[in-house]
Amino acid sequence: MTIVGDIAQATGAWAHDDWDGVLEHLPDRRTPRRAELTVGYRIRQRTWPLAAKGAQPVAAPALAAPSSVREGESAPRVEAVDDGHRLGAEVVRLVREECEAVGQGSVGIVCARHQLTHAVTDALEAAGIEHGAADRHGLEQQVTVVPVGLVKGLELDASIVVEPAAIVRRGPGDALALQLTRAASACRCCAPSLDASCSR
Repeated sequence: MTIVGDIAQATGAWAHDDWDGVLEHLPDRRTPRRAELTVGYRIRQRTWPLAAKGAQPVAAPALAAPSSVREGESAPRVEAVDDGHRLGAEVVRLVREECEAVGQGSVGIVCARHQLTHAVTDALEAAGIEHGAADRHGLEQQVTVVPVGLVKGLELDASIVVEPAAIVRRGPGDALALQLTRAASACRCCAPSLDASCSR
């Protein structure tokens, strides 16, 4: 039996912290052999230092950070918002910038909390930006608001992670590493202050 999986992306109430917990439920007639895969082909190398620093100690402390065959055009950027009430306006600004940068590509706005998803949606509607919601429309629109629990498995051309520190505080199931690595081209983090950013 060959089992392939990513402990760092495990989500849900019964997610395992390591392979030992998985092996406890499998036949033990033979000693298991493990091989850790360390090269990524979709992710960008420039994203990993931020993802590893921000969330790998929470999501998968026993695993080594992988390397990538793709360098990427730009490093992730952290955008601080001094006034929490201006968060929606800042997200709108970033969405416009990323849409221009990716052309017809997809832009995802990853939100940490359900009420924050509504705040972002309200800001987009007020700005006249057409968008969809991943939990209702999938990725039908160029701009999609993605609740943090649904980002697993998605691949976006650019992602904007709103309040990344809140994602980390929620624990391994909503680990920041998963959110940051959804973008194939560019990643931006938007936080109420630098102290609450993904570089924390």
